[in-house]
Amino acid sequence: MIEAQMKQYRLPFYEKLYERLRAEGIQLRVAYSDPAGQEVQKCDNCGLPSEYGLKVKGRWLVRERILYQPLLQEIISADLVISDHAYKLALTHYLLLLSRLGLKRFAFWGHGENRQGSASGLLEQWKKGTLNWVMWWFAYTAGTAEYLQRHGVPKSKITAVQNSVDTSGIRNYLRSLGAESRTKLRVAMGIPPGAVVGIFIGALQKAKCIPFLLHASKRIRENTQKFHLVVVGGGPEEEAIREWVRKQPWVHFLGPKFGAEKSELLAIADIFLLPGAVGLAILDAFAAGLPLVTTQLPFHGPEMEYLEGGYNGVLTPYDTEIYAQAVTQLFANPAKLCALREGARQSAEKYSIESMVENFTGGIVKCLGDPKTPTIGGKKKDSPVSFPQEIEQVASRLRSTASGNHAGERPSAHPREAISISPAQPRVLMTTSWDDGHPLDFRVAELLEKHGLAGTFYVPRKSQRAVMHPQRVRELGRTFEIGAHTLEHVRIDRLADEAASAQLSGSRQWVEEITGKGCKVFCFPGGRFKKRQLRLVREAGFRAARTVELLSIAEPRQIDGLCVIPTTIQAFPHGTCAYVKNALLRFSRASYFALLSASKSGDWVAQATEMLSRTIERGGVFHLWGHSWEIEQEGQWQQLESFLSLATTRLSSLRCVTNSELCEYAG
Repeated sequence: MIEAQMKQYRLPFYEKLYERLRAEGIQLRVAYSDPAGQEVQKCDNCGLPSEYGLKVKGRWLVRERILYQPLLQEIISADLVISDHAYKLALTHYLLLLSRLGLKRFAFWGHGENRQGSASGLLEQWKKGTLNWVMWWFAYTAGTAEYLQRHGVPKSKITAVQNSVDTSGIRNYLRSLGAESRTKLRVAMGIPPGAVVGIFIGALQKAKCIPFLLHASKRIRENTQKFHLVVVGGGPEEEAIREWVRKQPWVHFLGPKFGAEKSELLAIADIFLLPGAVGLAILDAFAAGLPLVTTQLPFHGPEMEYLEGGYNGVLTPYDTEIYAQAVTQLFANPAKLCALREGARQSAEKYSIESMVENFTGGIVKCLGDPKTPTIGGKKKDSPVSFPQEIEQVASRLRSTASGNHAGERPSAHPREAISISPAQPRVLMTTSWDDGHPLDFRVAELLEKHGLAGTFYVPRKSQRAVMHPQRVRELGRTFEIGAHTLEHVRIDRLADEAASAQLSGSRQWVEEITGKGCKVFCFPGGRFKKRQLRLVREAGFRAARTVELLSIAEPRQIDGLCVIPTTIQAFPHGTCAYVKNALLRFSRASYFALLSASKSGDWVAQATEMLSRTIERGGVFHLWGHSWEIEQEGQWQQLESFLSLATTRLSSLRCVTNSELCEYAG
């Protein structure tokens, strides 16, 4: 978890969260830096124990608007990164990109909505536009969760934590403090017995409306001669408070106080006065059994939701006279004040730090259990990947010629003459593959046959979408190669080894029974698999496995006896984001060069044409793949035929093969 600086009120939360997560087998690290600027004046920062605290030297940039913290290594090794919803953290923007591309589990926690700043400007548009870029949201309150849902964040990825402070610590201290001790404390501060006391605790800054508080308190004092005001906190408005103390002896300024010192000051008060922005201080009030009196402002924090007018507090218009009158009436009506105090105490039980920790832990467990997002360089060995960096490194060492000859089983789209390639010419191969076994696959097959091109169709027995009848699969298999795609089109990376092996071997047997031919190639549904599952594919009797590695013109890689096949272009109008994601996943120089042209291309046909020309020029494999149902859905049939027609004109420069033939020719 990343914080700009560590606040005193967060210390109990992290203590309890660390212990609770440890019980779940989850290690917590909290990174933070020293405060800067006005934050120093508040004097409310602290450190964390080394067991889970990580203090780093931050660098403030752009007139202290951006904070850079050297945490890249920690980010890479973490399975989940959670950051306060603060765009002043430079790493937030980097993490948002990784999360958007599906490369890192990144979550926000905070209020989501900008309640105090301008809602216009580029930064605000960026903040709103990226609310749903994270994998998970830890919303401060139920109201925050509703705001996020209104702005496109799915309910399924939101945990409302009910933001809190250690109210139990305050309550326990107050129970141990008798009436005599409270009286002595009042006398020591110069507050006579029988006086009524209002207390303010919070940052002394503009949003808290300190001048309003002082002027309203003066009117309260005029109406109630025994009224005293206690002010606790620090910040840029501190000098205004000190000036009032010199002129008004009934105002007591004590600076920042925490723990027991803050609790004993709450113990001597009768009411909590906070006319400005309400935040977590509302829970300090409730824990001490003090009703909160505040005003109708647009920039309260989300914790304002905890206020129930007439039950645990009072809400007035933003007018010093009306505010002062409301407080005066409460002091004049002890029965009503007593009822509000009881409501505040009951609210403290509801919004506890223990509940917040449980909510937070539940969200973390769910987020870590979500298999959708891999981690870059994380320590989990079985993180789901499309084509991980580890495999590419192994492949570079183990690339070798595939052995065996299965030409007798070779399906033929139409008679293809062998192309004689001289040693001086680069070898160029082309292949196509089509996933999911949708009935529209026959339309793809007709186009391939029309243009004299080969293709491999990966067909599951069942799927979430329509699939071909076995008789149609048999008919398709007479002309084209049929590969396996699991029995029920399930994500292999989400299965235990035993279940994965059953899907693999079962799908191979099913294809062979339907087609009457050997099934040597397999394609991962969703393109996701775990590194160790390559062995399971080989053990199930497959010779090759096709991935969804985009922008590759490399030949298949031999890994542990299995031919792993990348792809070049998908027949789908991807945006640049999809290609960026692929390039970051692969960390290869070739993908970045291909990415440059991909970012310039407005459609997949133009990109495919450029990649095919590059393959013919340099040698390698051009691999087109797609889903027939997706081509229908996106209206891409004309684009597909246009490209296949173009590819036909290049047959004098390349050999078109099936996926299994590709493994025979490659190497």
